Amino acid sequence: MKKKGNYKKVVARVVFALVALVAFVLCLVAFKGGDVAKKYIEEHDRELLGREVVVGDIDVSLLHSAVTVGGVVVKEQDNATDFFRFDTLFVDINLFDLLARKVNLQHIHLVGAGVNVLQRDSVFNFSDIIALFSKTDTVEGEKEASEPSQWEVGLSDIQLRHCNALYKDLSLKSEFDLKDINLVIPGVYFSDKSTDVGLNLYFPKGGKLHAQMMYDIASSNFQIDAQITDFNISCVEPYMRQGVRVGQVRGLLDTKATMKGNFNHIMNFTLSGTSSLRNVFVSDDKGRLVLSADKTSAELVRLNLMDNEIHLGLIDGEGIASQFLIDKDGLDNISYFSSSPEAAARKERRDSIAETLPDSVKTIREGSGKPLIFKIDKVDMHGMSMHMVDESLPETFNYDVTDFCVKAENITLDKANDVAVSGRLGRTGTMSARWRGSLNDLSNQNIMATLTNVDLTEFTPYFNPIFAYRITGGNMSVVSQNVIVDNNLRGTNQLSVMNCTVEKDKSVENPEFNVPLKTALYVVKDKNGKIGIDLPVSGNVNSPDFSYKKIIVKTLMNFLVKVGESPFKSMAKVFGSSDNADEMTFDPTSATLGVETYDQLNKVIDMLKQKPDLKANLVQNINYEVAVADMSLLQLKTAFFLKQHPDKTAETLEIIDRDDIAKLSEKDTAFMAYVALVSTNGDTKPAKVAANLYAAAARQELAALAEKRSALIREYLNQQLGGQAANIDILVPGDDSEKKYVGKTLLKLDLVTE
Repeated sequence: MKKKGNYKKVVARVVFALVALVAFVLCLVAFKGGDVAKKYIEEHDRELLGREVVVGDIDVSLLHSAVTVGGVVVKEQDNATDFFRFDTLFVDINLFDLLARKVNLQHIHLVGAGVNVLQRDSVFNFSDIIALFSKTDTVEGEKEASEPSQWEVGLSDIQLRHCNALYKDLSLKSEFDLKDINLVIPGVYFSDKSTDVGLNLYFPKGGKLHAQMMYDIASSNFQIDAQITDFNISCVEPYMRQGVRVGQVRGLLDTKATMKGNFNHIMNFTLSGTSSLRNVFVSDDKGRLVLSADKTSAELVRLNLMDNEIHLGLIDGEGIASQFLIDKDGLDNISYFSSSPEAAARKERRDSIAETLPDSVKTIREGSGKPLIFKIDKVDMHGMSMHMVDESLPETFNYDVTDFCVKAENITLDKANDVAVSGRLGRTGTMSARWRGSLNDLSNQNIMATLTNVDLTEFTPYFNPIFAYRITGGNMSVVSQNVIVDNNLRGTNQLSVMNCTVEKDKSVENPEFNVPLKTALYVVKDKNGKIGIDLPVSGNVNSPDFSYKKIIVKTLMNFLVKVGESPFKSMAKVFGSSDNADEMTFDPTSATLGVETYDQLNKVIDMLKQKPDLKANLVQNINYEVAVADMSLLQLKTAFFLKQHPDKTAETLEIIDRDDIAKLSEKDTAFMAYVALVSTNGDTKPAKVAANLYAAAARQELAALAEKRSALIREYLNQQLGGQAANIDILVPGDDSEKKYVGKTLLKLDLVTE
């Protein structure tokens, strides 16, 4: 309490001393004349301010109670350079108010003022002036002033015109040069009235600031409204250099902010507003791109340090780009950028300064002790991209992730979040992912991801050293879901590869893994060239031996070794299909297209590019008799699963749920009991019960799924062929057509002849 009281006394003394000094000088000028006042100030400048002061002409008008000062220069402590100067000061004072112990200064107009502010760590070039006005008794038990000041002070019509301010941080070697500052304050009242301050200034490197402050000196309440437009963020480059290896920084910042608080508790303020950045470019000191963005913006709903609350509204971005580069020595650009050699020195200097801070400031720095309240209302990032280069491999790897999007709503620390991510991978691939979980509870998470039509040849630089054979063809799709419950992971990873080919001879003598790759690929391919691998993952994520990557790699390697050692056994398990290039198998009970369908579509696209005048029909030939039976049985299994899991619905089924349904055995005891329970005609065979209950609904569902597949095919053809895609018609014969299709369900390519 003693320290707090001393702090308030210092502030009060500084303010009162400055006001008293101005009043004293003006009274001196008024009663003794300008020349006498000038001489007095210059002779007593050390006593009054602790600095050398040079005063220009002083004009006194007793008739109008006005004083005009033609110019003043306040020197630095070296008496050589200027600290503060102005061209003209005009003040109108009511002399008769002084008899009533009132200081009433009107029309305070300061023109052409300039100040140079220098800082080294926590010391400023005006610290000696502050010390002069803030000397206090340090004797223990000092009594507080018992009598409040009887003077009433009022300042009206304060104007600063065409002023300049230069700020230099000598430690960081940075500077801010503010030009053409214009400040208008209708009035400052040391009583129960409010002070209204307006500020306009322009930044020399681009941008302007407009600020308005309302301040009630009686209650110490304040509100500051500020708007920055087109501010060039290159000014922050020296500050960034203290933590990262930054090269260039470019971009324009627009900000609107409102701060409300009380000067008696300066850190207990509330901040809100919006900010946006345009045309951002950040590089490292080697000139390599770190980040660029066409536009980003963020809304701050509420920030309060004492309540430990950060509430953000909408965060969006467009055209954000970055790159991840690995050099020949295995060092990446991100690690390089974030490891500035000045960071350690800056931390040591910052810690030493922190030791000298008041206890009240240390409390703010260490936190209020309250749990962090963090929330983001909405995230909408789109059009992002990442360029990746790895030169540490024998062959340089180049890859692009484009059209990357992140969408989420109501993100918090303590509640379940739902974040969706999507993008394009390389030349042909797409990806989508979804995360559901709490940031405060990493022991319970749900992560789903789907990769579709990924070109394997783009990853040859990685595959070659591992397997010794160069990948020459193939595309891949992955469906994955990983659920963590109480730190126990259960995951499914369904990998499908189509027409994976490798070179005839080895290109690496000592590969990382010694597996019979060529033999395994030959065996596990079905007649259409498809490889299907199921890679389950399980374990406790807190275990020191747990490694997701190691589990996947080990499972895959064991699979390839087993196939190489037992080729005939493995081959017997592979389901065969037609070799015809114009026929594509697909699952009529699914709305998605399999990897084999995309592979055949790629072949069709290649043919059409070589023969631009070629026209064809893509026909979904569905054997409805078989498909209806399969769909009916699937719906019966789904109904059983939903009964076993009343917390789920058909609309909320996830990848791992559908996987369990597909793998459900018709001989399962519980399932057989359910079939008998729902049967309406005495049959107990699942196929017959399913047909009786769901045949009609199954036909409708099959038709809807066929239309969805057609839309996916049309979208992909348009993407790859552009206008030429109009040469392909996609047909779906119904189950009521005159000539029913009775063969194997196929997507058939038929040429159209003129």
